[in-house]
Amino acid sequence: PDFATGPAYLMTTDVVGELLKAAGQEPYLRLEDVFVTGVLASKLKIKRQHAAEFYNKKVSYHPCTVQKGIAIHMVRFHEQFDLWR
Repeated sequence: PDFATGPAYLMTTDVVGELLKAAGQEPYLRLEDVFVTGVLASKLKIKRQHAAEFYNKKVSYHPCTVQKGIAIHMVRFHEQFDLWR
């Protein structure tokens, strides 16, 4: 199914409860993004919407780029502190 890939997802609390209930009724799939935002969301007819502020790739660590991001994928642990500063 279509799914949202990435390091983070933003959803409302009512959707979390629905996903949790549905998860127990489906066979486990190790790829959590495919399972949660693909299999379960499709089953429950939950709308997925792209948000450009979720970076699913390495980005330049320029302040203007980083400040626009909600989540950034592929950041090594030693780079996190530099980004935080």
